[in-house]
Amino acid sequence: ILKNMFRPIKTTLYIIAIIAIAIGAYLIFKPSHPASQYKMEDAHVKSITGMVRLCSMTVDTETGIKDTINGKAIFARERLHATIGYDLDRLKIEQHGDTTYVTLPPERIDIYESSSPGAYEVLDAWDTKNTIFSRTLTAAEENILKARWRQRVDSTIRAKGYTAHARRNAVATLASMLRTLPGNYAIIH
Repeated sequence: ILKNMFRPIKTTLYIIAIIAIAIGAYLIFKPSHPASQYKMEDAHVKSITGMVRLCSMTVDTETGIKDTINGKAIFARERLHATIGYDLDRLKIEQHGDTTYVTLPPERIDIYESSSPGAYEVLDAWDTKNTIFSRTLTAAEENILKARWRQRVDSTIRAKGYTAHARRNAVATLASMLRTLPGNYAIIH
């Protein structure tokens, strides 16, 4: 009974995902200029399940990065865009008596560098071991420092209570979806 009751929701979500992909493909590939002006590159699919994800909060922040690696130091400014969401495919749904219990999965925090111009700027970099013949940061070292910083931003998002707020938003959104179904339900978060 439980599977039959939630099958329309899953089916609706999959249909919405397919429609969104089709519209996105149409908008990307529709010809608006002569074909000779286009340069085609291979497409890369990051995640299909992202289409059935409940995004309940976004966080935009600009922070300073101060860190060292291999005796080289950096001070930079970076604008980040973070989303806190829940994969609907991972909802746990159980039926007990006449009540359906829906449990939210753990949140997923995705943090990306902002796509706006000047989102990342190195303000100062120096070699802490050799001041005369100083070495510069390599791109690989800089990427390691950015990844470390994203982990710190993730910790800050959790410490400031943003994930709890996002969970409350997700519960409210999920509750409004479940109200359309017959029977009693409870959301466990």
